[in-house]
Amino acid sequence: MRGVGAAPVRAGRLAVLAAYAGLAVLPACGDSGADPEEVVDSCPNDLPTDVDCPAAAPQYSPVVSRIVTERCGGCHYQDNPFSSQVFVDYDGIYAARRSMLTQVYGCNMPPAEAPQLTVQERGALLKWFTCGAPQN
Repeated sequence: MRGVGAAPVRAGRLAVLAAYAGLAVLPACGDSGADPEEVVDSCPNDLPTDVDCPAAAPQYSPVVSRIVTERCGGCHYQDNPFSSQVFVDYDGIYAARRSMLTQVYGCNMPPAEAPQLTVQERGALLKWFTCGAPQN
C-alpha cells in the first residue's frame, strides 16, 4: 500500500535521476496540454472490435509512436531503475503490446498522477492494439 506522499516522492526521484542523466523529463502531474473535456476522466468500457482491421488501424508512425513517446516515455525509457519495460521503438512496444493493452484499457496507465490520455489517444491506442499492433 502506498503512503500518501509516495507519488510526489517517486516523481521527484525520477526527475532528479533524469536530470542527473541529462534526460528531459515529462511532467508527472499537471496540465496535459489537452482540452480538459477531451481527457478520459473515468474508466470507460470502450474496447474496440477488430471488425474493420487492418484498414482502420491507426498508423504506428506517426500516430501511435507519438502517443507512446509523449504519454509513456517519461517513465518507460532505457535504464530507468523504476520501470522494467522500455517503449522507445516499435520492437519494445510490440513486445509489450498485450500488457500495454491491459494497462491502458484497465485505466492503470498512465498512472493517476501523470497527464492522462485524451479520448482520441486512448481510442487510437486501443484500436491499434486490438488490430494486432501493425507496423504500418
